[in-house]
Amino acid sequence: MNKKEIIEIYKVISAMYEKYLKKYGVKPINLYDKNNNYTKDALTLIYLAKDYPNTKAISKQELTDFIRQFYPETNDV
Repeated sequence: MNKKEIIEIYKVISAMYEKYLKKYGVKPINLYDKNNNYTKDALTLIYLAKDYPNTKAISKQELTDFIRQFYPETNDV
């Protein structure tokens, strides 16, 4: 997944947050941390939301492998 795809999926997540969750006081997930790196929480949601609304089931290992592309020292997600 490239940077453009990550940003596009994050935009979808943000729109769904605004429409369905914000009114209940749910806090949004930041795409970047203070060092301008992607946050693990955002990457997790982005991978799970890939191809929305036609998402697919993924394994824990697939998700962990994706996160390790950005954070190589990550334990299992």
